[in-house]
Amino acid sequence: MSVFCNEHETHLYLMRKLYLYFSFIILISTQVNAQTSLRGMYIDNFHLILGNTSKEDSLLQYAQDSSFNYLALYSLHQLNLSNTNTANTLGSFIYKARVMYGITYVGAVCETYNSFQNTITPFNLARTDDNEKFNVFNLEFEFWTSSSVGPGGYYCTQYLQSANCNCDTSGGFKYYISELHKIDSLAATQNVISETYLGWFNQGQAQQIHNNVDRILLHAYRTGTSSLYSYSAMRLQYLASSNTMVNVAPIFSAEPGFMGPWLDSHSQSEAYNQYKTDFDNDNSSWKQYINILGHQWFDWGFMPKPVPGSGGSGPTITTSGPLSFCSGGSVNLTASTGTAYLWSSGATTRSITVTASGNYYCQVTSGGNTQSTSVISVDVKNNPTVSISQMNPNANPVTINSTSSPESGTITAYQWRLNGNNINGAQASSYDAIQSGNYFLSVSNSYGCYAISNAENVTVSSSSGIFEIPIANNGKNGDENEAIKFNVYPNPSNEILTIDLLSSKTSQTEIKLADINNRIIYEDHSQIAPGLNKAKLNLTKIGSGIYFLLVRDDSSVFSKRIIIAH
Repeated sequence: MSVFCNEHETHLYLMRKLYLYFSFIILISTQVNAQTSLRGMYIDNFHLILGNTSKEDSLLQYAQDSSFNYLALYSLHQLNLSNTNTANTLGSFIYKARVMYGITYVGAVCETYNSFQNTITPFNLARTDDNEKFNVFNLEFEFWTSSSVGPGGYYCTQYLQSANCNCDTSGGFKYYISELHKIDSLAATQNVISETYLGWFNQGQAQQIHNNVDRILLHAYRTGTSSLYSYSAMRLQYLASSNTMVNVAPIFSAEPGFMGPWLDSHSQSEAYNQYKTDFDNDNSSWKQYINILGHQWFDWGFMPKPVPGSGGSGPTITTSGPLSFCSGGSVNLTASTGTAYLWSSGATTRSITVTASGNYYCQVTSGGNTQSTSVISVDVKNNPTVSISQMNPNANPVTINSTSSPESGTITAYQWRLNGNNINGAQASSYDAIQSGNYFLSVSNSYGCYAISNAENVTVSSSSGIFEIPIANNGKNGDENEAIKFNVYPNPSNEILTIDLLSSKTSQTEIKLADINNRIIYEDHSQIAPGLNKAKLNLTKIGSGIYFLLVRDDSSVFSKRIIIAH
C-alpha cells in the first residue's frame, strides 16, 4: 500500500507499519476560525476511490457524519493528473467534498518537492475554481527511520545518494530539511498551507523544522488515551525550545495494534479531548509556545464503521468557514446526519445559512432519539461607513476630505481611487486631487471589513505649462532677461515627458524625478545653452502615480507635480 506521490508500494507499506502517517490541517495561524478545531483523516488507496461515485459518496458521508473537516489524500502518484479527464474528476471530487460535505481542507501527501512542483502545483494552476484545488501541501519523509535512510534503504537509494547526502539519519535529515524549505516556499506562492509529519527528532532538528513549515503533525500512536499526551510531551518541548509559537496537531492511529480496539467502545473525539485536557493541565513553562490545533486519524481503511461513538457522542455541527465575518457575509451550518432537524432559529433543514450574530444549535433526531448539538456562536462585524466631499472645487489641487467611522474595531486603512483604480501612495483620510475624474475612498477596519464611498466628481482647473523662475537675486544687474522658462508636457503623461528650458545664458542644470516618498527615479546633470533646450524623459518603465519634477540651475529651482498614467 503506497501512500506517497512516488513509487515502491511494498516498501512504503512496511514503513507505514513502523510509523503510521499523519496529516491534519489548521486554519492559517490564528487568522481563521479559532472556534473550530481541526479534525482530519488520512485516505489510503485514494486512487481506488476516485471516479467511483458510490465509493466517493460513502467516504464523504462518513467524513461528514464523523465531523471531519480535513482529508489528506494518499496514492496520488497512481493518478495521471496530466490527463484532462483524470484531473477534472479529481477537481470534481474536491469540489463536492467542500461544497456538499463541509470538508474545509483537502491535502496532497507527497514525499518530495518535485512531486508538488511538477504534479500538484500544475493541477492547482489548471483549476479555475478554488473549491477544486488542494489547499494543503503535506510532506512525509521519515528521516529518523534507520532502515529507510541506511545503506540499501529506500530513501538512500532513491534520494540521498543522488543528492550527495550520507545514507544515515543525519543525511536523511539534511535532505528532508532542504525539501521542506522548498515546499514551504512553493506553498506560500500558491497560497496554500505547508505541513509535515514528524515521528522522532532531537531538539536541534526541531528548531530547524518549525521555521520551515506552517504546521507540524506529531504522531501519538498508543493503544488507549492514558498515555497519549505523555508519549509526545518531550517532543513538544523540543519544538517549543526556540521560544516562538509552533502549531501542532497530534495524530492517532485506528490500526488494530493501536487504538482500533479502543474505538469499538469509544467515540473518536474522546482521544483528542483527553489529549487536550492533559496538555492544559501541564504547568510546564515551555507550553506557552505550543498551539494545539486539533487532531488527525490514521486512516480511512482502519476506521470503524458505521460512525463510532453511538454510545456516547452526540450530533455535531460543521461549518463552511469562519464564524466571525463582516456584514454581508455568511456561513453555512450543517448538522450531522439524522431523520429530522430543528434549529434554534426555527429552521427544519439539515443546513442553514447564517448572516447575523447569535448562538446556534440544532436538535437532531436519529433512530427515534433526539439530541442537541453544542452551541455554535456566530459573530458578524459591522462594515465601516465613509463619505467624501470637496473642500475647494475647481481649484488646483482640489482637496477631498472624508468622514468615516469604523463601526466595529478601529479604522486601519484608507485607499483613494481615481476612476476605479487605486492611486499609489494615496492612503490618508484626505487627498489633494490634481487630475479631474471620479474619486472614491475605500476604508477598512481592524476586523478586515471595508466600505467604499460614493463617487465624487472632481474638476481640477487647468493651468499654464509655462513657468518663469527668476534668478535668486533677480540677477546681479537686475536683468529680468536672466530667467529660465519651463514648459512641461504632456501632464498627465504615459510614455514621454518633454521639458522645454528657455534660457538667456549658459548654465549647469540638474533634473530630478522623485516619487511621493522622495525616492529619486531619474536624475540628469547637463549644461544648457542660451535659447531653447529640450529634455525628454522615457516613462514607459516607471509605474503609474504621482511624482515630483525638480529642475535646478546655477541660481534657480523649479518643481512641478507630474502624473504618470499608463
